[in-house]
Amino acid sequence: MKIALDYDETYTRDPEFWDQFIDLASDFGHDVTCVTMRRPQNKIEGLQIDVIYTSFKGKILYTQSLGIQFDIWIDDNPIWLLNDVPTRDNSRPTRNRENDFPVKYRRARIK
Repeated sequence: MKIALDYDETYTRDPEFWDQFIDLASDFGHDVTCVTMRRPQNKIEGLQIDVIYTSFKGKILYTQSLGIQFDIWIDDNPIWLLNDVPTRDNSRPTRNRENDFPVKYRRARIK
């Protein structure tokens, strides 16, 4: 199987767990790749697997445009699998001023 693993707020929540998951998947002949919405300039260091940077594009459509098909997607926020990060003026994604990552939109709780 080809497995896509998100980085921010997925891998980063428990790197030791995900490193063991990656090793186990590899032992069983599966391929795990990190797919992140980061730009290539915002590199991820220290991962033992390949990283695909989508530059704020929807992950599934972006990887398919590269001819890469994944069987399983692991992501804390699956809305970004099929959606690009929205832009304010059609030229720049909405950004978090603290860390230059796209702002993640949250749904309001239903009471």
